[in-house]
Amino acid sequence: MIQLRFGYDSFTFHSAQVTGQGLALRILENDAIALDIDEPHDLQRFLTYHLSDGDSTRVARDLLGAAPAELKSSSGAL
Repeated sequence: MIQLRFGYDSFTFHSAQVTGQGLALRILENDAIALDIDEPHDLQRFLTYHLSDGDSTRVARDLLGAAPAELKSSSGAL
């Protein structure tokens, strides 16, 4: 089992834990799950993935609706 870590360079942390346990490291790239949501423009990008409507997309739309106008307009409108 590996420990979870968020933030700066968590990829290296997780990779070291896997190899440190003698396990084979497999890296799969998937833009739909790799998105780090920190800013309103990240939510906008998330919504461009055209996922089925659910809790995640509803919350993203709600958060964007509550974001200050200057943040929404600085990264492009939906």
